[in-house]
Amino acid sequence: MRIVLLFYIFGVYLNAYDVLQIANNLNIQNTKNYTYYIEDKNQTLSPKTILNATNLKKLKSMNQGFRVGPFWTRTEVKNSTTTAENLYFTNLLAGINKIDVYIYKNKQLIKVHTLGDLREIQQRDEEHRQSLFTLLLNPNEQITLVTRVENYGMYSLGWSIESPKHFLKYDYYITIIFALLSGFILFYIIYTLVLFKIYKSIVYLILALEVLFTTLYNLSLHGFIYRLDLGINLELSTAITWIAPYFASIFFTLVPYYIFNMKINYLRFGKVTLSIAILFLLLIAVPIYAQFVDTSLFQYYNYISFVFLLHALFLFTIAIYMMTQKELIAYYYLAAQGTVIISILIFSLALYGVVKYEWYYIFLIPLGSTIDSIILLMMQYKKNNLEYQENLREKELMLEQSRFFTIGQALGNITHQWKQPLAHIGSSITMLEAILEHDVKQLEKQFRDSLPQIKYDIKDMQVILDDFSSYYQTSLKKEYFFPKVSINKRVLNMLKSKIILKNTTITLEIDDNLQLHTYEHIFSNVLLILIDNSLDQFKSNNNIINIKIIKDDTNCIISYTDNAGGIQISPIDDIFKPLVSSKIGNKSSGLGLSIAKVLVNDKLNGTISVQNLNNGILFEIII
Repeated sequence: MRIVLLFYIFGVYLNAYDVLQIANNLNIQNTKNYTYYIEDKNQTLSPKTILNATNLKKLKSMNQGFRVGPFWTRTEVKNSTTTAENLYFTNLLAGINKIDVYIYKNKQLIKVHTLGDLREIQQRDEEHRQSLFTLLLNPNEQITLVTRVENYGMYSLGWSIESPKHFLKYDYYITIIFALLSGFILFYIIYTLVLFKIYKSIVYLILALEVLFTTLYNLSLHGFIYRLDLGINLELSTAITWIAPYFASIFFTLVPYYIFNMKINYLRFGKVTLSIAILFLLLIAVPIYAQFVDTSLFQYYNYISFVFLLHALFLFTIAIYMMTQKELIAYYYLAAQGTVIISILIFSLALYGVVKYEWYYIFLIPLGSTIDSIILLMMQYKKNNLEYQENLREKELMLEQSRFFTIGQALGNITHQWKQPLAHIGSSITMLEAILEHDVKQLEKQFRDSLPQIKYDIKDMQVILDDFSSYYQTSLKKEYFFPKVSINKRVLNMLKSKIILKNTTITLEIDDNLQLHTYEHIFSNVLLILIDNSLDQFKSNNNIINIKIIKDDTNCIISYTDNAGGIQISPIDDIFKPLVSSKIGNKSSGLGLSIAKVLVNDKLNGTISVQNLNNGILFEIII
């Protein structure tokens, strides 16, 4: 009998498991040191088997990383206090697919909980973003928790046990922080979309999409999308957690591609960056196939997770390279990617159990991605500001060039209009020289006859010079003027000889009493550019230009048409870009219409548009 009793005691000892003692004033405690587990690859085990098993291994880390599973665990919990304790049991990972909890007392099953993201939230005793159940333990009461955990990827075994006060307090804080972050992200997305519409820069659209998918991943990873219970299919809701990082990575990759203009400035680097974005697009098929066709593929997901870490290192490399290239905004990008890679690295190490996981680590990636988004937005704003300053300098240069442009026009037209009077004066002088040489007696008579014509020609030249001089006596203030008079006096008179040479008919459909209040010299300068361009393009003898001006209470609409054959450039709006010209033989600087656009937009507070029409062109100017 003694020998039998000895073997019995020894067997009980071998079969004994450490018991987690619930002490007074409990706040939070995890079950790691009191949990025993076994992997059930063949899925042949049952709760009863685990309840009576003697071959379970003691849990060394609650987080098992990516494993095949499923896993069974057993934990003994005893209330060592003199009062009844209501306890909250939560799993570390919010997104576990299925957790079955069997609660035994004296080896009798007293309660079953079916938890996990692939179970309807309405079926739970507690509707929560995590796998959660509550347990009321009476004084000195002991229970056994047998759990079956099944997941596609990461496994967290064991439970966090908290008092109601502690659980509700920190759950409230977490919810508030995520709500504030989500509110900020929503504002961020709307703000960047507004900036996209204003600046027409694709970077703002990419930033909005990057933040959208990063937020979807964070909310899915931490169970908030599941908790919202939006009526989404549970498998589809789970798929969001897997797919969102791929889309986020695509847009993370496209940010430096566009913001550093790699397509032009760093062609080879740009090709590699674009290839990585395409790779992530193709990799999206992997989690989709695994989710809906063959879930066994998730066991290899740890290798793809390594790809995400390499991707973060690649983006960090881009940041360092751009610093070496003296890119002015590269230090912003370096700070952004440094923040992301640190948050991803710490969170990944904690999930894989390399470092101890703390509850506040759930904020690492959301906080890191939020800081990254803010820095990237600041970076793009800085870039836009630099581009704005550069555009401002270019516009000022264009306005300065516009004066040289019209001065050149003036000199050319003075040359044309002075030819005839100069020819008259030259022939008169030649004739007087001949008479002086051969017939001095006739010199006085001939001189008297020639003098009126010489004086007339000189006066004509003086009038031409005065007309051109008055054109440049410009007022820096807005003034009232009659556009019809201005066009005739300041524009057509300057181009008179060229108009005659090109056999061009110009019609003005403008009311004689129509009056405008703007910068007259700029108004006439724009029309001078348009008319001069048409004259250069005319090739036939039936050349027509029509200028029509109508005015309402707020706007003046100028319609300018010709029959010079139109503009053979696609898209046609490129004609307003500097150094772009439709003139044959590169006889143009390509600045005329770009100057006209700047003058209309910036000085006349208007718009100018162009389209081909009836073998000619139609410019519409609204000021």
